[in-house]
Amino acid sequence: MSSVSVFRIVHLHMDEVGFISQWRAILAGGLAGVAAALVTYPLEVAETRLVVQNCREPTYVGVVHTLSKIHRGEGLLALYRGFSLSLLGMFAYSYKLLHFLCVVLIYQLLTLLKASAFHLLHCQS
Repeated sequence: MSSVSVFRIVHLHMDEVGFISQWRAILAGGLAGVAAALVTYPLEVAETRLVVQNCREPTYVGVVHTLSKIHRGEGLLALYRGFSLSLLGMFAYSYKLLHFLCVVLIYQLLTLLKASAFHLLHCQS
């Protein structure tokens, strides 16, 4: 994909000022996280198996050997066991999503406090 194509795709999702909406930015960040995790998660599985193996009788010799042995012995899905939990974490910990949720919660809290204060001051009999 050429750089011109990428700019066209990005410009499709911008508003008239040149900003991307928060929801689209959250979605783009989440999808980027998923793409990165698809590549790196099997390496984390291999690293974990290398670390927890018995050092006196090692089952795995290196990263490539670990990946190939898991793939041959347990199948491709074994390299992605537990991946769904990582996916949930990617979207939940997106900075923009957390920032947005904090702003909404603070706004709701302040609105509730304002309504309570108004009620206490003006509605006493």
